[in-house]
Amino acid sequence: MVGKCAPETDDIARVLKQSGQVRGGVLRSDAQYIRKHYGDQALGSVEAVTAVLGHPIDYDRINTMAWYPAYLRGVSLLAVTTALCFRDKELREMGWAAPRNSIITKLMMRYFASLSMLVERLPAYWRRNYTMGSLAGKLADHTVYLRLAGIEIPRQLFPYLEGYFTSVVSMVIGNDNKVIMTDIRRNDGDDRCYELLISWKNSSET
Repeated sequence: MVGKCAPETDDIARVLKQSGQVRGGVLRSDAQYIRKHYGDQALGSVEAVTAVLGHPIDYDRINTMAWYPAYLRGVSLLAVTTALCFRDKELREMGWAAPRNSIITKLMMRYFASLSMLVERLPAYWRRNYTMGSLAGKLADHTVYLRLAGIEIPRQLFPYLEGYFTSVVSMVIGNDNKVIMTDIRRNDGDDRCYELLISWKNSSET
């Protein structure tokens, strides 16, 4: 692929090697967001890029609760960034909206009365949407440490992760608290993973 917004060839190759399955609702959330904010024509452009990537996605035919090859998660987001030339700001906004538009996430959030409950249930939350990888967390004072393993995430998509997980935390503690991603890094050790640090400041604090 060519063009200033095209993903790196190595990123595409790593994404396509991803094993496991992803819930259809994860893919549909991309389509819902693009259609709502950019229109049907933009979504058509995204679908065209998925075809160029060799794994066409017809979002209207995706079943929310069905399972699909996990590499389509990366294909979908890379297609969005390519077709619409998304930068960090747009990806962060898209990530923020995703859990708020997810039926599975909204249902689970009804039972998370506190961040400690959220952190405890993160592994189960992850397995509702993915058959591979893992998500775990630790809670400290005004900080959540997340460890995401077993999934391939190109660096250009990090802002999406930032938006997504800061949104989830905000849904638990309240949107009037300032939630930010203070650190995100890829650990390429024996157990490749992504480490995210999320902090917040209560609205009552100065």
